[in-house]
Amino acid sequence: MVVVAEPYWSNSAQRLAYVVGNDPRLRDALESQVVPVLVEPEERPDLASRWRWEAVVSSGSCGPPLLMFLTHETTPILNYGAMTYEGDERIPSLASLITSMAEQYASHPETFLAEARAAQSVTQSGETPEEYWNQVGTNLDRTRGGLDELPRHPHPQLLLSALAVGDAAHQQWVETTLNRMIDGGLNDQLDRGVHRCARDASWAVPHFEKPVPLNAQLVAVFAWAAAMRGNSAWEAMAQDLAGFCVDALRDDIDCVASDSFYYTWTSKEVLDILPPAVVQPVSLHYGITPGGRRLALRRAVSMDHMHRYSREAPHVLESGIEGGRLQLLKHRRLRPAPPVLAMPGYAWRAETLRWLMVASRWLPDIEVGRLESLLATLVRNGPDPERGYLRDESGHAWLEDQASLIAAMVQASAHQRDLDWIPYARELADILIRTYARDDGWCTSPGADSLSVALVDDILPAAVPTLTSSLVRLGEDYASAALSLSQRYSSLVTPIGARGASWWRTVTAGLD
Repeated sequence: MVVVAEPYWSNSAQRLAYVVGNDPRLRDALESQVVPVLVEPEERPDLASRWRWEAVVSSGSCGPPLLMFLTHETTPILNYGAMTYEGDERIPSLASLITSMAEQYASHPETFLAEARAAQSVTQSGETPEEYWNQVGTNLDRTRGGLDELPRHPHPQLLLSALAVGDAAHQQWVETTLNRMIDGGLNDQLDRGVHRCARDASWAVPHFEKPVPLNAQLVAVFAWAAAMRGNSAWEAMAQDLAGFCVDALRDDIDCVASDSFYYTWTSKEVLDILPPAVVQPVSLHYGITPGGRRLALRRAVSMDHMHRYSREAPHVLESGIEGGRLQLLKHRRLRPAPPVLAMPGYAWRAETLRWLMVASRWLPDIEVGRLESLLATLVRNGPDPERGYLRDESGHAWLEDQASLIAAMVQASAHQRDLDWIPYARELADILIRTYARDDGWCTSPGADSLSVALVDDILPAAVPTLTSSLVRLGEDYASAALSLSQRYSSLVTPIGARGASWWRTVTAGLD
């Protein structure tokens, strides 16, 4: 089996659909040599979180794309977290990999099954926070920021953890990461909002979707870092991201879908749009090179270094580049806009509200009362007494939704504006402990046989540590249950390293 757990609106899913449509060999391999399975992660968070954990354990990354090869027993045997479906010097093409795997599996199925079963049974002992940071430290890219991984993700929970640690080495890594994110193609250089992740180590080429809750987490990161260091550029970034998130909430948007054409430019387009006097400085600043390739804008040459390439006075250069940026933005808005999406569950909206409330500690312009009002609207129908909050369309109840809702309620209780949120949070906590908790962990949904392994941070913080942190903050009665269950997960967190940052923020009583 080959499973792809990516939403249809994502860059990786759109790219895969394009390649399948134009590569007869890949299309034939999918039709004749494997059982292809497409899963919408928001509709089946239980499957997506399990495959995400498996992918990180096996390869250190879960993409995007989250693409897994499974045995006929549905046990993972290989993760293919790359967007170069055609293959390159590093990885085989997806078509050749499918063909090779299918042939080998047909010849030696028991070998694959034995290895897959053995991998499932591997456990590791838990670590102390100190051991965790020693392990993660080897994966930090101290030159370019972020983790030494592809794709390169923002990892807001890891950044928050590093800010809380406080030592000089981690602070320097945070500084490098934040600056590279601001300058790279990950950051929309013409407008507000950051994209999901970068396809390359230099943060230049993004996966073009803009998830609102990921942006909200980064509001908290940039705002806290700016308050600690007095960095005006980080504060401005936090304000811009907060504005993007607040406007998205107003318009009932949880994500702006990927559209590479909308966000990219050719050198000819820039030449045709801009006045001749600003073409060169704008092209230098944003990394637009001659040729027919479409390029994502990035700050290839900073304003501080533009004087090396021009005799213009700095203020003239800055004014020209800003004018060029506004003209490009005006022209881009004439293009068909990417679709905007509202997610079917509660988790995306609740996480956006939660992290904006966290960020309001350092950004007083964020209207917490308005956020609380939106949260009250979100939970206005109340929980089912046996299942928690049910999704309107499907009627399903997922741990991911409950964890995000209770976290937002607990965070709102710290502000105590119009509502006393503690009774609402405790009501939901009682339901979760009664119907989702088992001696060996949290169920993915009430009565489900499968236990959640939602320990890997992705667009949203992982559900299990989010829930654990919330219950601890509700008081001793709930903390004992949460901590008792959390011990069952220690061996599962160890092998995922930096991807389990939200877990370590929970067990070390970090921020939020």
